[in-house]
Amino acid sequence: MNSRTSFNRDELKRLKAYRNEKRNEANQKKVAETKKKTAKKLNGYLDPNQVFTRGIYLLYWNTKVVYVGMSSENVMQRVIDHYKCADKQFNAFKCYPFKGDTKALLREEKDLIIRFRPKYNKVHNTPKRLKQVRG
Repeated sequence: MNSRTSFNRDELKRLKAYRNEKRNEANQKKVAETKKKTAKKLNGYLDPNQVFTRGIYLLYWNTKVVYVGMSSENVMQRVIDHYKCADKQFNAFKCYPFKGDTKALLREEKDLIIRFRPKYNKVHNTPKRLKQVRG
């Protein structure tokens, strides 16, 4: 006799659905825990409601803006991505929540890039692009 348990297709579908549901619950718990831990670390520095929403962020090296970015979902996650990737050198950041639509968010990001001319922003920071905008 075979020691393996056999399942029919319906049972396998239910089992897969159950496993996926449990994985989703576990992922949601991890996300909630991460938010709580980050909020504790940032207590007194930032409002946690600002960093987990859409908005614009500025990366600083000392007092100079070195990158301006935007996130349509989670500003803090974008900053963490830059930190993990180590493609941009920064030692501070600021987050600004944004309530408007995506086009307005992109315009605001572009305006800040033109204003600060950060060294890691390439798209809106070229001399040709600046001439188009200014005149």
